[in-house]
Amino acid sequence: MPSLLCRRVIRQLDDLVVFMGLREELFFRQLIDRWSGLPVPAGTVEPPASFDAYEQLVLQSALLLGVSYAEAYFADALREVLRRQPRILASRQKHVSWECVVKSEDLSSLVDGLIEKELLEFTHSAIEGMLDYLADQLKIGVLSGDDRAVAKEGSIVRNLITHNGSLANNELANMNDAFNAGAVIRLSAGLVHRYGLAGRSLIRRVDEQLVEKYNIAADSPDPP
Repeated sequence: MPSLLCRRVIRQLDDLVVFMGLREELFFRQLIDRWSGLPVPAGTVEPPASFDAYEQLVLQSALLLGVSYAEAYFADALREVLRRQPRILASRQKHVSWECVVKSEDLSSLVDGLIEKELLEFTHSAIEGMLDYLADQLKIGVLSGDDRAVAKEGSIVRNLITHNGSLANNELANMNDAFNAGAVIRLSAGLVHRYGLAGRSLIRRVDEQLVEKYNIAADSPDPP
């Protein structure tokens, strides 16, 4: 049975499918018609200049949220594993300051602090790095295949939209010839769905192994 964490993220990803329905032109026209009545200071924010710009905004938002949800699942799942088996961190050569030790009320709070420090580094990785960490440190099966390659591409697209002005780079162009280095990234509903399906597949495969090996389903936080 999937963990509660897995069920939560799959539901979040499913909700984004519904959200993507807002890319229809009908909703764009309604937004334009009602713009003057929205609580937006006059002259500070302009509506999308065209339906195409609006559609890209919806698709980008869905992709950015979807990748963030997937990353949050991997981090939350790792936290659950490390809380159950903190000895996993024994193989990690990390510097612990005296300040960290002195501020900890007891061994349990010190371990919790080290776990959160490990998670902070973990979340600075892209999905590809997260999967490598889970395979290496938690000794789960190697995650390879088309789903991983597609999810990696989706993660790269998210990062380029967020940090590179939505411009494709050479890495992305080499992965998918639909993109040209230096050109603006244009998304389609089909492409975003493809990234989402690959992400779901990876999450389920990781979760299945973590449930079997570490029993993370036992007392993971119940999704709201």
